[in-house]
Amino acid sequence: MVAEGLIPSSLRPKDEFVVTLEDVVAKYICQRGSNSEKNTIKSWRQSGEKLFTYFGKRKNAADLKTDDAYEYHRWLADDKGYSPNTQAKEIRYARSFFEHAIEVELLYLKKNPFKAKGLSTGQTAAKKPYIHWSIIHQLVDHLTDLEWKLLFVMTRKIPLRIPSEIEDLKWADVDFEKENILIHIKKTKVIGKNAKLVPLFEEIRPYLDAVWCSKDEGEYVFSRLRRHSNLGKIGKDKLTAAKIESWPEFWNSLRASASTDLMDEYGLATASDWAGTSVTELMKSYRLIKNESFKGVGTISKQKSNANSNAICQKVAKNYAESDRIKSHRNAETLWKTNKKGDTPVEGESPSRRDRNRTCTGYPTGS
Repeated sequence: MVAEGLIPSSLRPKDEFVVTLEDVVAKYICQRGSNSEKNTIKSWRQSGEKLFTYFGKRKNAADLKTDDAYEYHRWLADDKGYSPNTQAKEIRYARSFFEHAIEVELLYLKKNPFKAKGLSTGQTAAKKPYIHWSIIHQLVDHLTDLEWKLLFVMTRKIPLRIPSEIEDLKWADVDFEKENILIHIKKTKVIGKNAKLVPLFEEIRPYLDAVWCSKDEGEYVFSRLRRHSNLGKIGKDKLTAAKIESWPEFWNSLRASASTDLMDEYGLATASDWAGTSVTELMKSYRLIKNESFKGVGTISKQKSNANSNAICQKVAKNYAESDRIKSHRNAETLWKTNKKGDTPVEGESPSRRDRNRTCTGYPTGS
């Protein structure tokens, strides 16, 4: 147990073996990497490097406490200036590293330091902007590269994970006759979902035809772009060149915008299939609120408010009229009430029907 690092550092001899932070990250990548795509492994390594930068590679992993995790989160946010979604992703990876180390008994820890309640690990749709088609059309008009034109239009129409879901896209996966595209999903292949079939939307068809006609040979649709290692940075440079302001969560915002449109047009279940994710995850991370959703709401609310006010006023007026009618009726009744001599109305006594009839037929009220 001592040799495996299961004894807390406070109880170990000074010369005892120490499980370092580098050991924890390396163990995770070694055991989980065999069924993961290369971009995911790359993200794990990059996340590990951030941990090493802050804590140091040789940091005793067993000595990390919850306070250290909070400080690391503060460093990501304040010192490095990462977006909330990036902060959440890094904390999520760090949590997974330690969870795995505890699970395989590499570390002796009662609690994962990165599992504190105040450390957010979720990515929500609220942090992504909705990208309008007008922006994409403006960008595509500026671009000259056919593959880039297709990439932006395709990503805005189909919820794609970039770059993994375009890297292996082949012409054999595009069925022009049946009008569908087979997208290979690397991220979920470990759970048995390794592909999704999406329509060949009419917005995509012209750009796909243009790329097809421009290529003499080759099996891949994105024969050049699939080899780029940083499509996000290059894509942002394309926006700058077109004098278009960039947006946070670059490719993910396009994926969320496409998902939102599909949900609105085809429903949750269909949109979930075409996005290659669960309905729960789709609603949590990709359902966006469009700006136009707020347009007219104030006017409609005002109209409803005015209508309600008019209805209330009419009801109040009706109640007052009814009240006046009742009061008038009561006053008339009072006139029928008489004392014993029959000459003075007495309040609280109702006239008999016979008395009323006598009066109405011209008979005197007295006896």
